[in-house]
Amino acid sequence: MKAFFDIVLTTSELPDELQFRVDRKLGSFFKAGWPAIWIALLIPCSLVALTAEYPPDWSVGIAIGAVINLVAYPFLMALARKNPTTTLSVTGQRLAAAGRGVGSTPWGSSKMSLPLSEVDWIGYLGNPTPGLFVSRSLMDSNCILPGLNRQQADTVTEAILRRFPNLRSKMTPGR
Repeated sequence: MKAFFDIVLTTSELPDELQFRVDRKLGSFFKAGWPAIWIALLIPCSLVALTAEYPPDWSVGIAIGAVINLVAYPFLMALARKNPTTTLSVTGQRLAAAGRGVGSTPWGSSKMSLPLSEVDWIGYLGNPTPGLFVSRSLMDSNCILPGLNRQQADTVTEAILRRFPNLRSKMTPGR
């Protein structure tokens, strides 16, 4: 995922609220430009065609790669241009998240709001989608900031727990 998008985390501290924003910027795969992307997709197709019994010819691989590029490149660029943003707002009473991958829908865009009194645990999970998760119980966890690595998720968690220390005292140990 890192090659496709670079994750940029922004934190804002307001008098009665913490705000976090996750922006997905075009990654190195897209910054390389279309010639590099075409070559990256042509090489595997050419190697597959070369290992085939009939016909063992580079031109078949290049033709297959060109067709795949004509379909895949516009799709990948459209995906990259969407630049999905996710936001998290934490106050003394509520935790509210909005954007792509929030809640239980890893690819859709949705909103989630949860009273802080119901938060049982907050932290990083790597499966099914890496990111910052919040839980009401052992069996009910929802993603609130998808795409974060462990270090970014730990930074957000510590900022929340530092700002709202009463949340730390009620969190389930060992999660």
